[in-house]
Amino acid sequence: MQTSAADSAAPVAESVAFEGGHSGVLPNSQAVSISGVKAPRNRAMRLGLLPVGDPAAPRTANVITKKDHFFWTLDSGKRMGEFLQESFPQLEISSLFTEQQLEAIAASRGGVFPPPQHLRHFTAVLESNVNNNPGHAAAAQPSPQAVPEAPPRGGSGGDEDGPQKDGTDAARAAAPCSGVVLIGDAIHCFPPDLGQGVNSSMTDALVLAQALDEASGNLARALPLFEARQAPEAAALAEIMTFGFPYQYNQDTFKRNLWMLNTVLRSALHGLFPWAFSPQTFMLIRRAEMSYVQIREAVHTTTQRIWVLAGTLAALAILAIRAMVVAAGAPVS
Repeated sequence: MQTSAADSAAPVAESVAFEGGHSGVLPNSQAVSISGVKAPRNRAMRLGLLPVGDPAAPRTANVITKKDHFFWTLDSGKRMGEFLQESFPQLEISSLFTEQQLEAIAASRGGVFPPPQHLRHFTAVLESNVNNNPGHAAAAQPSPQAVPEAPPRGGSGGDEDGPQKDGTDAARAAAPCSGVVLIGDAIHCFPPDLGQGVNSSMTDALVLAQALDEASGNLARALPLFEARQAPEAAALAEIMTFGFPYQYNQDTFKRNLWMLNTVLRSALHGLFPWAFSPQTFMLIRRAEMSYVQIREAVHTTTQRIWVLAGTLAALAILAIRAMVVAAGAPVS
């Protein structure tokens, strides 16, 4: 699955570099959020910069807007510099950017965030045929009959003996073979809403190493084991991205406000009844001991309990109103 700049709903992103050490306005040791002047949606600007260790190193800020934003029409460094200075009068654009950098920014068309997506199958075992015919191999994806639950992100776990196999599978596992495996962005990609791109890729690498260790390096056992563990994680991660923090780019003010209301409600309920309600997704995602599957289930369970609570409160409110009406002596329909 792919997306392109033609998708009007997808934000377009560009990175611009700030030279450190010039004016001291943007110290590299601090995270900075820079808001532009108030402007219509297709001209409004905001920059966010993450801290870096080197006080003199260039740092980047992302420009994330819809594709119809005025920023993408700027075709020269001069126009780019003028627009940035107009948008950010609190900055000295000429001291933060060289002419060459402004020209490079204007020449770039940026990229487009992909919609959350994942693969269901991402391993293949290539094994010699039964006649041991040289040069001939068959692609296979043997499915383990019993797969341990996926370990927590960053943790270890699983059955050291690997999945149980019948005689055919055992013979296949013992035969020499090679394999193909995908990890990281190749099996799950999404916008950088929750900062899980590098984290999930490193977890894939760790779980693959664990599977290889448990299978004593045998690819016919290790690759199906890895896929069986990480396929549910990839699916859960892609789903989490659809509700974790999807409106942080101001692409829909109404939906962003609803999301903020939902976040406040979940935080309040978690504070009052932590045993019954989980916090918002972007808080759960920080708990490395939880797998993505566990995070998704915790969020969905809380959603169901919120609906039950809302229904209960609505029923109690109706009963209270009826009781008040009866007490007032009015007829009740």
